[in-house]
Amino acid sequence: MRLFVAVNLPAAERDRIWKAAGVLRNVSGVRWTVPDAYHVTIKFLGTAGADQVPAIVEALRSAARKVRPFDLSLGRFGAFPDWRRPRVFWVGAEAPGILALQPVVEEHIAPLGFPAEARPFHPHVTVGRARRDLAATAAAGLARAADRIRFAARVHVGTVELMQSHTTPDGSRYSTVASAVLGNGEVEKTGA
Repeated sequence: MRLFVAVNLPAAERDRIWKAAGVLRNVSGVRWTVPDAYHVTIKFLGTAGADQVPAIVEALRSAARKVRPFDLSLGRFGAFPDWRRPRVFWVGAEAPGILALQPVVEEHIAPLGFPAEARPFHPHVTVGRARRDLAATAAAGLARAADRIRFAARVHVGTVELMQSHTTPDGSRYSTVASAVLGNGEVEKTGA
């Protein structure tokens, strides 16, 4: 199973992001992410065996216990690595709480054989991925359109989830394996 740790967003905020990004979706050469898949990845684990899940959930529980619930600010559309050579289109996510959560999750998950990420953590919601046929002129048009989008949201974060990625012909779909409550370490199992 392919696993990752994420902060999920309420349906209403996912819909607001989708609507705000509507002006961007006129461009071909981009595979746009469906709103049900919007989340902020905290830690990508990759392939793990079902027998590893209980230890991962316990590590996530321990990590969650150390971080209090927080409000997450969403806004500003951008691209990785940049607008001249975009590969991933995103909405930025900011909060001291998410910057505190990520290294704690890394610290608790690493002993289970999932090494810490070497790249700096840039919290974001992926809204699209460039295909190889995305023209430079189209990317420039996306940058100009993104500059005109006025979007801001604030989301209360009280849990962090262990997620499973399912590959389908229409793209990846995600399901929650377990949800760890921030600040008190309680874990709600939701199924695998």
